[in-house]
Amino acid sequence: MSDQLLFYNEMEEMIDSVIKAENGHGIHGLLIFNLDNFGEINKMVGIEGGDEILDIISSKLGDFFKGTDIVAKLKGDEYAVLVRNIRSITDIEKLSDKILRSVSEIKVEDTPITSTIGVALYPFHGEEYADLKNCAYQALMRAKANGKDGYRIYESALTKAKFSEYMYNGTYGEFDYSVMNESEWDKYFTGVSRQLFRYDSNIYTSINSLLEIFCLYYGFNRAYVVTNEDHTEYDERRMEFAMPGYEYIRSDLLNLLRLDLVARLYEDYDVCGIVHPDDEYIDPEVLSYMKDIGDKELLFFAIKDEGRFIGGIVFENAEEETARISLNGLAKLSDQMNTVISYALIAKRFKSSKDLMSKIEMFEAIPAEVYILDFKNKCIEYMNSRAIELAGASSIGDKCYKILHNNKIECADCPVRDMDINDPKANARVETFNFSTCKMVLNLYSWISGKDNKGKVLLISVDVENLFKEL
Repeated sequence: MSDQLLFYNEMEEMIDSVIKAENGHGIHGLLIFNLDNFGEINKMVGIEGGDEILDIISSKLGDFFKGTDIVAKLKGDEYAVLVRNIRSITDIEKLSDKILRSVSEIKVEDTPITSTIGVALYPFHGEEYADLKNCAYQALMRAKANGKDGYRIYESALTKAKFSEYMYNGTYGEFDYSVMNESEWDKYFTGVSRQLFRYDSNIYTSINSLLEIFCLYYGFNRAYVVTNEDHTEYDERRMEFAMPGYEYIRSDLLNLLRLDLVARLYEDYDVCGIVHPDDEYIDPEVLSYMKDIGDKELLFFAIKDEGRFIGGIVFENAEEETARISLNGLAKLSDQMNTVISYALIAKRFKSSKDLMSKIEMFEAIPAEVYILDFKNKCIEYMNSRAIELAGASSIGDKCYKILHNNKIECADCPVRDMDINDPKANARVETFNFSTCKMVLNLYSWISGKDNKGKVLLISVDVENLFKEL
């Protein structure tokens, strides 16, 4: 690559020639990015000052990319990069992060300049530059709509699933969500959700990707998480997804309205529910919100912590055609969503999403019910699939004594009280009656190892009779 950046027409010709020469082999990433609020920057520093900033960025990019990568200056403050021979999705995410950090090193009046990146991948999103550019621009606009100063891969979740399939057997197929039956969907969701948490760079991009999967499968236009201000670990500003043309609108007023909305829905529907504007008993405030926002359908899931309602996950549909979900499928979907949120809740206990998923996969392999409990708050933060089958995923965030022992108040003989919190090897074993299975079980308690995990309890509840049968 020469020190001089290519111009638009040169890049188009070069990328098409590279793709033609590849003949379907290799995976390449097209990154298109621009500066956030560059018009305001020009007003602050003048046109000449703005040109100097663009020259600095061009110089940085010229030094940043080496070898066979292709870098071009597009119109105004836009740039494009073709990164050839990508080995993993993580590589393209790390590269996007590096670009964002490099640009933010440039400051105007002590304020870092930010940028936003859209990514398309060959051959998943097209086999010509024009198709790749279109998908990268769509991803760029979606990233802008979700708050700028970030990046987004076009159809992120779907692309990661295709990429995994390609790396596994050298081919990739087209996913058609509309023809998936329930058993195929359940299998797909379980596999892909764990894959996303294993390979994504952070917990929030994983959850955004899963919200995208739900929207694509069920036919919703938009999804978001909203919680009250005391629960910043959810960081709902980074947990939202919208289809093109239905961008999520963020404002302090709308956030307050949405929090009030989910609180009203929780009162009427408890854990989850589907709402339509013509429902006979719809709350007037909910109806007003749906009409103002243009919703034809709304799906709500409650989030609980310490047994109390703190917010919810909301899916919105602005189309006349109703989403593909039945009332009978709500319970299972609720379990899936609560499982996703439990990942967000316990993610901070581990060093990385990969570390989190390795623990979860280990918990899933144990032939017993597995729980993670917060001893201070006496609430359940995680349950493996066996525990969910017994108690339901809506129990995540509820009080442990209520779910495990059917008590209204804290257990007087809680075995964890006798475990030394400063001794990481402290443990307890207690036989109890399980109200879900109506059987005696052996409960094994220990402190869970990880980052900042004081007071986090790992509980393995073993049905000894069935355990030996399975083994």
